[in-house]
Amino acid sequence: MGYTKAMCKRICIALGLLGAAAMLAPSLAVAAPVLRSGESVSVADSQEVPDDFYAAGGTVTISGTIGGDLYAAGGTVTINGKVKGDAVIAGGSVRIDGTVGDDVRVAGGEVVIAESVKGDVLVLGGVVRILSTAKIDGDILFVGGEIDMDGDLRGS
Repeated sequence: MGYTKAMCKRICIALGLLGAAAMLAPSLAVAAPVLRSGESVSVADSQEVPDDFYAAGGTVTISGTIGGDLYAAGGTVTINGKVKGDAVIAGGSVRIDGTVGDDVRVAGGEVVIAESVKGDVLVLGGVVRILSTAKIDGDILFVGGEIDMDGDLRGS
């Protein structure tokens, strides 16, 4: 069975499109960090940031999912969602009501951890509260004024 000229043309076009898609696929799959700043910075609960997220603002609220690390600075920083990597936070008031998949590093006046942290916790703070609902799989290093530890600490 021989190929007609029209069939050869269609095959060449299809192979060309497939080759172009294969060349573009790696560049489309690589996620870039997301940077946001302003008076109020937020990631809604329906949103997912595929890579690292950098946020600076008066109020920073993370209710969605951060696929990489979170770097946040603000007067008030709240994590209600999920951070799959590290959370590095500086804020006057910091509250972690969501899960963190690795380490937490916080500098804040008042720090509250209410949920699961899969890694270590390093806190420089005035007042730190680890609530009874919190579970920390790693170690805690605390430098500051006062710590109230009611959560489940699996490290030291």
